[in-house]
Amino acid sequence: MKGGLPQISILCSVILLVASVAGAADIFLEWHVSFNWNIRPILVRQPVITINGMFPGPLINSTTNDMIHVNIFNNLDEPLLMTWNGIQQRLNSWQDGVSGTNCPIKPGRNWTYQFQVKDQIGSFFYFPSTNFQRAAGGFGPIRVYNRDVILVPFPKPEAEFDLLIGDWHSLPYKVVRGILADKYVRLNPARWILINGKAPYNNVWGGEYESLNVEQDQEESDYYIVASPTQIDTSNYPNINGVAVLHYANSNTQLSGPLPPGPDQLDRDFSINQAKSIRWNLTTGAARPNPQGTFNVTNVTISQTFILHGSEAELGGRRRYTINNVSYLMPSTPLKLADYFVNGSGVYQLDAFPTNSVNQEAALGTSVVTGNHKGWIELVFKNDLDVMDSWHLDGFGFYVVGYICPTLRSCPCTGCQSTLGTIPIWRLVMEGFHQRGLSSPTQIDTSNYPNINGVAVLHYANSNTQLSGPLPPGPDQLDRDFSINQAKSIRWNLTTGAARPNPQGTFNVTNVTISQTFILHGSEAELGGRRRYTINNVSYLMPSTPLKLADYFVNGSGVYQLDAFPTNSVNQEAALGTSVVTGNHKGWIELVFKNDLDVMDSWHLDGFGFYVVG
Repeated sequence: MKGGLPQISILCSVILLVASVAGAADIFLEWHVSFNWNIRPILVRQPVITINGMFPGPLINSTTNDMIHVNIFNNLDEPLLMTWNGIQQRLNSWQDGVSGTNCPIKPGRNWTYQFQVKDQIGSFFYFPSTNFQRAAGGFGPIRVYNRDVILVPFPKPEAEFDLLIGDWHSLPYKVVRGILADKYVRLNPARWILINGKAPYNNVWGGEYESLNVEQDQEESDYYIVASPTQIDTSNYPNINGVAVLHYANSNTQLSGPLPPGPDQLDRDFSINQAKSIRWNLTTGAARPNPQGTFNVTNVTISQTFILHGSEAELGGRRRYTINNVSYLMPSTPLKLADYFVNGSGVYQLDAFPTNSVNQEAALGTSVVTGNHKGWIELVFKNDLDVMDSWHLDGFGFYVVGYICPTLRSCPCTGCQSTLGTIPIWRLVMEGFHQRGLSSPTQIDTSNYPNINGVAVLHYANSNTQLSGPLPPGPDQLDRDFSINQAKSIRWNLTTGAARPNPQGTFNVTNVTISQTFILHGSEAELGGRRRYTINNVSYLMPSTPLKLADYFVNGSGVYQLDAFPTNSVNQEAALGTSVVTGNHKGWIELVFKNDLDVMDSWHLDGFGFYVVG
């Protein structure tokens, strides 16, 4: 720690290639996963998850059959799991890095993932799989090249670039995570799209990774690359695009003009037909010498069919996604350990999950379903939500074989097939991008009181002109966006001189280490027959003895309760209380204000300095 700022050690990944008889190699990587407060993709102070100081993370460059060893040191303040999206875990699911399968890496500890990239060629990516951490970074690209003995059905590219596209929220990811769990609040769409961690031109619903060949047959110039969201109404946010530049080496032309238009973002048919148009050439060479087409997936015998309904329910006061009306309950013991040591006893229920029906009542459950070894499973996904739904089959291969869309509202049915060639536990999760608008409180409607104005006169010394005419109009009093944008436009120049001789800018408040976070919900309740405002369901009770006197003479005894106030939760029942909260001396406190009222709310931090950061 230097000057109160977090220090991040940037360690280069070490790659050691060891030749083997089969021509494969062992690739050894050492990653340090940390928070970085200096990288600001959208100029907002928030934690970005980096790997060896990089965002996005480093490239894993491999050839099919290689063994990958990644030693991950978790420098975050919460557990971490890393998953390898699209990489088939052929022998065992233990290296898959998802909750329920792996033990998470605890803060301050490390773990080495070991897996083989086999019988796959193409582009993939890795990311943190739990705690909404992917929304803060920690992701990066994976390339799997073909061996020389394997032919590919296209010329060798001149160069390769990895473009990682994803949406980005203005709030820290932990705050967004809390909003998603709050049944009373709906998260607004992300306002930013990043391409390789940058938003250079303006302020995607992403997560997929495709290998594409682009033939550069245009005139030498600069061209826009635009990523735009789909299946979401962005009419109120017309500038949500990720923008990059394709630059020809000899180009001297500057980009100009508007961005090229994309397809209609709400055209469901276009999106579906585009997905249905993708074809996988099963007759081309695979990663091993025998053609992949000899493993014929077009004519198989189905041994099991699972019909999975995606929906949502309120359970334990929280909004949760469900599959067949069952929402996954995270066990304290990973499923693989429970399976290995106690045959699942006391941790999960075997075959209690309804694979072909929907339970009458929504419930939490930790279930494992039996699959037939080397059998083919047909999975039918049905969407009972009122938004588009997406699914993730983690660590395994599957083939989309059908798509049924009886209505344009939900397009509920998708079918795929998968074969169980090993005997591990696999995890199937629903990744819904269920995003709705937050409830909008009003400011104040003065239509019945049109003359509520404060009026003064700015008089120039030599003016002889009398004021006349109506008062100049102000902004719409109920225009919430105008008010918020006006407040957000205010900037504090922290490099100018302060009250003391040394420049205030030397006391850098833009890069600090947060020691405490208080989340404060403003609401109201009736207590003792009176309507009172509350914070986290506690309304302040004025003591007869001032708090400072009580602290000085009796250490607060009988006057206030120390640390009884809930700083990160809301009490179940509203109550009066005289509470004092302990703050870390010389530490930085992050205060998150949440308004549960139906009107605008304001706060006053008395006698202290604070900085609005988001």
